[in-house]
Amino acid sequence: MPLIKQERTPQHVVPDGVSKHWSPSQVVARSAAGAYGSAAAVMGLQRNAFILSTSLPYADKFRLHWRLGQVPQLWRTPQPASADLNLDQRRWTVPRQSRNAFKACALALVPQQGPTAYIEGRAPLGEHATALPRPTRPRLIWTRGLHNSNAIFKLWAAEVLERGSTLVISQHVRLYGVGRWSFGEDHEIAISDRYLSWSWEDASQPTVKAVGQLKSRLVSTRVPANPSSVQRGFCMMTVWLVRERKVAG
Repeated sequence: MPLIKQERTPQHVVPDGVSKHWSPSQVVARSAAGAYGSAAAVMGLQRNAFILSTSLPYADKFRLHWRLGQVPQLWRTPQPASADLNLDQRRWTVPRQSRNAFKACALALVPQQGPTAYIEGRAPLGEHATALPRPTRPRLIWTRGLHNSNAIFKLWAAEVLERGSTLVISQHVRLYGVGRWSFGEDHEIAISDRYLSWSWEDASQPTVKAVGQLKSRLVSTRVPANPSSVQRGFCMMTVWLVRERKVAG
């Protein structure tokens, strides 16, 4: 029996870099930003650079668009609609001829453990990605994390990259560049044309460029007036991530 967790996510649109917990003033500001974004998208050209979810402050993002010679865009990040599990659509197998036992097992589990967004919801997912008012041949795509977390973005990006667009990914995980081995780091460098690291370089990876950490001004960087008065202690930070909206559990 497939072990599949189905998460009912509300079908809404979250503007780039916006928290879901808004104050009244933020609601007004984000609504205005959304209206501008819709108007700017109409004026955008099909070859414009597509910049989304980079952690750049809005002012810096606007400057970057102007320097690229295009109308500043405020793209949004839609989430795919929920899809119900249908076992009849999972009665297929992946051809496997590998002598590696682990790889053979992983391939056998794909029909059972695959996210519902990509199996039961594949058709509406494709329709949603095609209907978005986005460039069809952007000269480049730059993102920090949507290549990991958003199914609609993945599908759209895959299609335009096959037409010759360039993919730029900026680092978003602390372990990268310092850990002895990281599958995520290797994967992101392999799929990108340019990888913007926080400060490190790798002689074996010429596409990695040491740029520095990009941080939105929405994140507080205030230093206490009297640091010596701050109580010392030990803090362990953990994070819980869901890379897909429908994941094996």
